[in-house]
Amino acid sequence: MPVTNCGPVSVLTGQDGLITMKPPGTLACLLDKTDFPAPIAPATTSVLSIPANSDFRVNDPVTFSKKGTANLDAAITDGTVYYIKTRPTPATCTISATIGGAAIAFTGNGGAGGANTPGEGNHIEMTFATAYAMCEVPSLDLTLTRGEIDTTSLPCKPGSATGPKLARFRRYQAGFADGSGTLNVRLTEDRAAFTNRIIQGTMFNDQAGAELRAYFSAVATTGNPNMVDDAASIPCVFPVVLLGFNTSIAQDDSPTQVAINYRISDTPSNLFGLTGF
Repeated sequence: MPVTNCGPVSVLTGQDGLITMKPPGTLACLLDKTDFPAPIAPATTSVLSIPANSDFRVNDPVTFSKKGTANLDAAITDGTVYYIKTRPTPATCTISATIGGAAIAFTGNGGAGGANTPGEGNHIEMTFATAYAMCEVPSLDLTLTRGEIDTTSLPCKPGSATGPKLARFRRYQAGFADGSGTLNVRLTEDRAAFTNRIIQGTMFNDQAGAELRAYFSAVATTGNPNMVDDAASIPCVFPVVLLGFNTSIAQDDSPTQVAINYRISDTPSNLFGLTGF
């Protein structure tokens, strides 16, 4: 039989991989009028209302997108990246167009007819804009399994003395997919390090927004070595829940590691090049 692609190929190694992630607690559904108020004199900037249990932090990149028939305040643009400037209280923040830039003042014209657009699905989604590279990851484990569905039916022919000599086998077909694994990270002294932030996120009740991007082959974009070309790479991109961790302190010179347990929490957007699940 003919054989194709039998020449030398490059086998992937850990040097080809890259792990990026969006942290937990960084997705919020906001009211399109109430949560985007115009400044109240003498203030000249607006304070955005966000869930108190969210984990948006100063300098985080965020985007706002309209859902349903919601209307976004005229001071900001759907899909544009903004940055958290301050968190005056757990339930509020200010945003700027650039890191360290001036806080934005909303016009107060979001919503419909001077009020929030009615309907449960009509809101403004605020989410972490870009997955950050995790530079202190020695390894990641991912296990994908499929459930089994028993499709065995009663026999169509006599099963007693006149039936077959040998036992019938059950019939199965593949069921739902499930994925879980372990993300191993190294602790650093920098309490603000992104990997340490992910460890903290394992304790959040609301982990919305957490997304893991595991590149088994990360190919740089032509002309920009700091950007990943998703089309040329081999990625697995999926939302996750973080299910605790395991770590230890040892009297030796090896780095202190934390093994974070995770589970795929919803449909992947990319799985080894497969999309459209």
